Amino acid sequence: MKLQRFVLVVLCGMLAVNGYCGSVLGIGFTSSKRALGEDKIFGLDVGLPISKVETVIGLQLGLGQSVVTKRITGLQLSLVNSDGGGDTTNQSVAIQFAAGWSNTQRMAGLELSGLANFGAEFKGLQLSALHNLLEGESDALQITGIWNRQEGVLTGAQIAGAMNTAEQFRGVQISGLYNRIDNRLYADDADRFASPSCGLQLAGGVNTCSGSYTGVQLAGLGNLRCANEEAAKLEAEKTHFTGLQAAGLYNYSPKVVGMQLGLVNRCYTLKGVQLGLLNMVDGSPWKYMPVLNVRF
Repeated sequence: MKLQRFVLVVLCGMLAVNGYCGSVLGIGFTSSKRALGEDKIFGLDVGLPISKVETVIGLQLGLGQSVVTKRITGLQLSLVNSDGGGDTTNQSVAIQFAAGWSNTQRMAGLELSGLANFGAEFKGLQLSALHNLLEGESDALQITGIWNRQEGVLTGAQIAGAMNTAEQFRGVQISGLYNRIDNRLYADDADRFASPSCGLQLAGGVNTCSGSYTGVQLAGLGNLRCANEEAAKLEAEKTHFTGLQAAGLYNYSPKVVGMQLGLVNRCYTLKGVQLGLLNMVDGSPWKYMPVLNVRF
């Protein structure tokens, strides 16, 4: 009985501190904004159904939802949704786990969810069953069952069962069906020509990339750059593909500096080698060439 009373007194004391002072250790059925002082937890914060504080250094457990509005250093767990970060001056360093979905901003670490991850200015690993989304400039590895998406600049890797998309990319894209790099980050479309993406695109279906690209594209069906053929001449003047395009069926790029390997290869200007059943250089007087085409 004495031990039980002692534990009860300690818990009550921690709840009191948790409620009014920006606690050293917070344990409660529902954690919400504190009445006085900075909303900060050092140690353990438990919420049912919601745990919500500004700063956590330690462990936050929300049996429904875990929310940190500024910065988290440590571990954040929830059954439905983990939401952490947002401090514009201090980056969170944490592991987030949610059976449902996870949100983070300015965090370095691991983001793991049963459904989807959403983040901005993230450094680390995103792992989900369905979908990963990052915004801004990130250094990350994204792994998901269906779709990885980057709205901004991504340095790292995207691995997906179905598709990967990025606005600007430096690294590796691997997917079962489709990879896309837009290179459209600027209000003036001409500005994007100065910032090429680079790396490796590997897809079971199709790889696409607008703007300049340096690296390797490998696809089961085709590699495409610049779908609008009316813009091919402009693209050839201002952008380039440097490296290797290899596909089971079709390769196309306005300007190629390197090699195209496929059943049908096509470009507007060529400085390199085309190897395939039919090779085409639209900007040349000798447009068609079977098997092997070499231009320097």
